[in-house]
Amino acid sequence: MPADRVHHGNEVLCNPPGRGLGPEATTSTGYRFADAFAWTTNPGESGGACVPGAPPTGRYWPAYAVSLVHNAGFRVR
Repeated sequence: MPADRVHHGNEVLCNPPGRGLGPEATTSTGYRFADAFAWTTNPGESGGACVPGAPPTGRYWPAYAVSLVHNAGFRVR
């Protein structure tokens, strides 16, 4: 497995652990080549039954929502 999975196309997208909300959706990113920051699903929505206890894709998962808030970083770097 590559050391940098995000930049080498091997990112885990099904309920990835350690993720958090942020930054807030905006078109004022502060980055020259970033047009917007946007959430593509509702926070807490399951990406699928890929880990034990996860509901099917699209179903709200309270435990995952809590972890997203716990790991939140709303600051634009």
